[in-house]
Amino acid sequence: PNDLLKIKVTDNGIGIAKDEQAKIFNAFSQTRDSTNTLYGGTGLGLSICLQLAKHMQGTIELESIPGKGSTFTLILPVKTGDESRLHMFDPTPFQQLRLGLLQIEKKESDKIALLRRYWKIFDLEVKQVDQPGEYNYDLLFFVDSEIDEAMREKIVADKTPAIAIMGYFKDIYGSVKHIAPLYFPLYCAKLYNTFLEALQLTSNSDQLSAKRYKQRRFKGNVLVAEDNTANQELIKIVLQRYGIDYTVVAHGIEALDTFKKVRFDMVLMDEQMPKMNGMEAMQKIIRYESEKGYTHTPIVALTANVIKGTRERGLLAGYDAFLGKPIIIKELENIFEQFLDEDIETEIAVSSNEKSSKIRGIDEAKLLKELMLEPDQLLMLLTVFLKKMDKLLPELHDAIEADNFDRIARLAHNIKGSSANFRIKSIQSLASTMENAAAAETGTFDYKQIFFELDKELKKITIEELSPS
Repeated sequence: PNDLLKIKVTDNGIGIAKDEQAKIFNAFSQTRDSTNTLYGGTGLGLSICLQLAKHMQGTIELESIPGKGSTFTLILPVKTGDESRLHMFDPTPFQQLRLGLLQIEKKESDKIALLRRYWKIFDLEVKQVDQPGEYNYDLLFFVDSEIDEAMREKIVADKTPAIAIMGYFKDIYGSVKHIAPLYFPLYCAKLYNTFLEALQLTSNSDQLSAKRYKQRRFKGNVLVAEDNTANQELIKIVLQRYGIDYTVVAHGIEALDTFKKVRFDMVLMDEQMPKMNGMEAMQKIIRYESEKGYTHTPIVALTANVIKGTRERGLLAGYDAFLGKPIIIKELENIFEQFLDEDIETEIAVSSNEKSSKIRGIDEAKLLKELMLEPDQLLMLLTVFLKKMDKLLPELHDAIEADNFDRIARLAHNIKGSSANFRIKSIQSLASTMENAAAAETGTFDYKQIFFELDKELKKITIEELSPS
């Protein structure tokens, strides 16, 4: 049928007897054939493959003749479309750029070979270079695993936009604005977005990104588990802009109960929540899916934890992806692109509304660009934020007076997360310092002075109503 993908792998090995074929998909099972001892193994590979296939609503079939070989067929249901999606990556603007490839190894890697196919399809001319800066290029490609630390420092110091081709997740360019990592598997939209990220393009600075900021739409219903009300409002607005249905809950128990009642296409799960944290809720959701025989729903962690190894441990525990805090709209869109179907029939250009208020105390233009919001949406979010601060600050003051370290830490964490969404670094830094001190129960820390500075910084942010002209 047209809706099935079949992948066959054939060998001319020892083959498998008929009465042994059903057993080899069991964990730790192998055939009784004495020649099998020549090849070793634990007997887990086929069992894992079959379980993965079943999770994708597929199966694995086996045909084998002893002494002649075997054919394994992976069968997966797939969605087929009538239209090519190549239009998602319009190569025309990039054809005007000078592209360079820093190739250290004499033998070309498989990843570069695959990239060359895209370069050829989109008629992109890429010139090979031996050193950063030796050729007047606009964008440099390089394979991260081929370079040493000295070469990496040269590429960083050169300041020329670059794309680092990565074999696996390694967050070494997170603070380098002009270098964008490119992970495999590769597809058109990912390549396009990586170009934009490396070139640091925006709809205001270059026509290359104009199409990106025409509002994309996705199909799906998303469960959002987040206890911070300011974060809730930001996520709601973003989901609305992308045309995505959603349900918002405030803690892990509510997330689990809601998941059992409604079918969702994706879950955004905050890691730190009261009553039940994100990790526990995620694992209980996966267990529930398994018990009911449901198709797995992607679960994406929302986390401010940047400690090395956190993402890897989270992926092993069951998360499908991670989103950092503060939320970056571009990264959230990449998650939508990965797990939801795009509504390619609906494309809404971002409009500009007349402003009725003036926001003071923050860089409004920069924030509108980074969050991809309309002025009225930013105004609404900041109003929610300021109201929340009006509530949290008196509570924090009382906790400091009572020397309640646990409550100080939780309130400071809340203030830190809310202010981070609006890139208010002064408040974020002060709240983070207070949170760390309270978490360590440092009695000598001057909590009252930091509170005074927090209050002073918050009072700088005001919303001034504009008189009608």
